[in-house]
Amino acid sequence: MHGFGDARNLDINHMIEVNFLANKNRSKQKEKRQDKRLFKISTIVLSIVIFILIAILGVKLYLNLKIKQKAEVIARLKQSILAQEAVELKYLIFVNKLESVGEIYSMRSDKQAAMKYFAELFADIADITGMNYNEENGGLTLQLDHSNIFMLDQSLDLLNSNLVTDTYKNVEKNSLSRGGHGNYNLNLQIQLKTNQDLNE
Repeated sequence: MHGFGDARNLDINHMIEVNFLANKNRSKQKEKRQDKRLFKISTIVLSIVIFILIAILGVKLYLNLKIKQKAEVIARLKQSILAQEAVELKYLIFVNKLESVGEIYSMRSDKQAAMKYFAELFADIADITGMNYNEENGGLTLQLDHSNIFMLDQSLDLLNSNLVTDTYKNVEKNSLSRGGHGNYNLNLQIQLKTNQDLNE
């Protein structure tokens, strides 16, 4: 009986030891599965993070490239605009020169026309002894010599007529003097009409 009891105790101890190892192995396997699962999750998360970082870096590089391209386009446009400004400035200078030349030519043309007009107007009435043109104020100065008082009256009538007042802006009789031979000298200041006067 005593031997049977000892054998029973040995079997129980042996069974307890076996069961303990099995539990320990299951616990280790469970930890391994958890570690494997955790590693898998960590790998996925790390992959996602790396993918996001690569995407951000790619977007940043793309935007930097676009910004560089835009900056180059802006620089080219700016250079083109500056070149066009230089051309435009030259054009404006050229136009101003043309306008100045046109004004000078117009003044000279008006001067020649005025001299011719009064020379023909007083051809049979008075002798034009002097004729000057002032380009600053566009005025014409005339000195008329009349042989007698009747010729002087005709000149005054002509100067007050529409033939002169419609064509020229203002006619001033500056001075009148009588010569030793009974002749009369009349000085006139005639203001020519400007383009603005003609357009009014």
